[in-house]
Amino acid sequence: MALIDSDPIHSAYGDAWELAGEPNPQALYDYLTWLAADSERLESAISSMQWFPPGFNSFLVARETLPDGSTGQSIQLNFYHEDFPGNEEPHGHSRNARATWYALPGTRQIISRYAVLDPDAPEIDGVDVDEYAVAGNCIVDLKDGRRPLYNPVDLDTRLMVKNSVTSVAPLGSQTFNSTEVHHVGFDGPGVAISAHYKGPEEIPELSELAGLVYYKGLSIEEAEKVVAARALLARSATIPAGTADMRLGPITMMYGSPDTGISVESAPAKTSTATAEMLIEGAIRTSEKLKKFV
Repeated sequence: MALIDSDPIHSAYGDAWELAGEPNPQALYDYLTWLAADSERLESAISSMQWFPPGFNSFLVARETLPDGSTGQSIQLNFYHEDFPGNEEPHGHSRNARATWYALPGTRQIISRYAVLDPDAPEIDGVDVDEYAVAGNCIVDLKDGRRPLYNPVDLDTRLMVKNSVTSVAPLGSQTFNSTEVHHVGFDGPGVAISAHYKGPEEIPELSELAGLVYYKGLSIEEAEKVVAARALLARSATIPAGTADMRLGPITMMYGSPDTGISVESAPAKTSTATAEMLIEGAIRTSEKLKKFV
């Protein structure tokens, strides 16, 4: 399984794919201490770390590179801390994923899962529903395995039901389907880490009209609007002909406040050096403490 072609040195760890399996704090500790033992490896990870609006900072650990340069599957580490709470906006993804949770005793990863109701669904007394603004996010893959460019297309509003709220204890894990609408939060002290395995990209049909209507909950008019915007994006200067390091990715769903709309930055945001250093140091302490529980 190939690592990143550009070979950032923090991704040269031979046993990185062990982090995709069952909870293994020793494997996480071994990787993080390997990272911190060399100033160039550490600087490589720090310079690669990005902030994500749901409330975490993340860097890519390893990825499988496909012949066209895009990513087959990957592992990233997501770092959570109470100083970075993020927003509460539900969303879907472009890949199925598995998240293994490493955190101090007494902390919780809080996962909310939602059902998106049909466009014409009425409110019914006795059923708790909330209204959300909807956007179909046309992503542009930068072919480096990290966060893509976001190009959200504003749509109508939709009623949603919060189906469940799960509190995941340390050394727990969760699997997510790409079409599943969810939000992940964090409650507790210290630095928590999610070893986030992302599988292959979802099939292209889910970004076509039928997939958007029947699997991602859009009306036919909304689906046509998003597909047209995606086609225009493919022809625009955003993805120049012959550009090797960009490609049009799937359409993912985003939901936000009906008053303010979808609040998301188009381009990735780099984590500050001081924050990245603090998170990696804290993650080493967390994984070291967890080793005694397995």
